[in-house]
Amino acid sequence: MRVGFVHFNNEEERNKFYDRVKEEVFKMTIPGGSSKEIKFMMIHSQENEENNETENINKINYAIVEEPDNFKIILATPGLKRQSLKLFSLDRNIKIEEEFPSIDGTCIKNNLPVGKFSIKLTLLGEFDHDGVKVVIENGLTIITLKRLESVDEFNELNFSF
Repeated sequence: MRVGFVHFNNEEERNKFYDRVKEEVFKMTIPGGSSKEIKFMMIHSQENEENNETENINKINYAIVEEPDNFKIILATPGLKRQSLKLFSLDRNIKIEEEFPSIDGTCIKNNLPVGKFSIKLTLLGEFDHDGVKVVIENGLTIITLKRLESVDEFNELNFSF
């Protein structure tokens, strides 16, 4: 039995493909005039199963740093530029949303984050919604939040680069 592989850019593309062809048999013409019947089946390697169970490709690595006057959230965001980063907050909770750029070309294997991500964090204290600073450089996004008394409504945050 011969085996070939079809590579996909992401799990969504893979699932769409297999949903369309899961029970179909295809006829493939081979140079020289002969033909073979082929059927696509999903094969999981042990490595892929372990990665799928423990990691999301858009899992964001981060650190929360507490300083006397500020909180700093440091995110590993390779490839991210100053685009449409959105920050939302309610009391001590902050939600960060952005989209990583797509990768041109055909990826054989991709461990880089692509597409949208959203991360929700809870800080140890309240912060000033107008005292937010964001720096994106060298693959890191650093969000500095000035400590403050409590806030009682959900606000979209305004920030400067």
